[in-house]
Amino acid sequence: MPPGLSRIPLPAVPEKEERPTLAFVGRLKRAKLPDHALRAFARVRAQIPESRLWIVGDGYMRPKLEREAPEGVTFLGRTSEGKKFEVLRRAHLLLFPAVREGWGLTVLEANSQGTPAVGYDVPGLRDSIRARETGELVPAGNPEVLGDMAASLLVDVTARERMARNALAWASKFSWDRTAESFLRRIAGKV
Repeated sequence: MPPGLSRIPLPAVPEKEERPTLAFVGRLKRAKLPDHALRAFARVRAQIPESRLWIVGDGYMRPKLEREAPEGVTFLGRTSEGKKFEVLRRAHLLLFPAVREGWGLTVLEANSQGTPAVGYDVPGLRDSIRARETGELVPAGNPEVLGDMAASLLVDVTARERMARNALAWASKFSWDRTAESFLRRIAGKV
């Protein structure tokens, strides 16, 4: 059963950063593959030198990631919900390289801010990312392909802006009230 969103999606796609900007939001631990986000970003940066990556989150991998990060990466650490949503609102794309994901709530949070996601084609993310509509899915475990896809969407403004509008519409379908109603119908046997 999909989760709800704690914030109402924006009414329209907001103005994004002037420079091409990606975001990664999540614990800096192996299961979330933040090292893949860095490798993907290195690929983006090779094609779009002015691009940057904001990393929101903390965890045991942070010191190693900071040592290996290419130029253009900013580690924001653990932030407030408000700051997280500000990052998601201002970024052009969310990078989501996890290979184990229950649903991908962060994807919906990004979508609610008019930000499409590029992630691995794995269970959970197949549900939260609607390929070619609200973002893109690429083969799991391949940060180079993840980076190439992100770079292509940064360059293809028309496709990215269409996905941003679709992402807002998709996110508007999720609320905790709807989730609760669906759950109650299911346990009452009315599904």
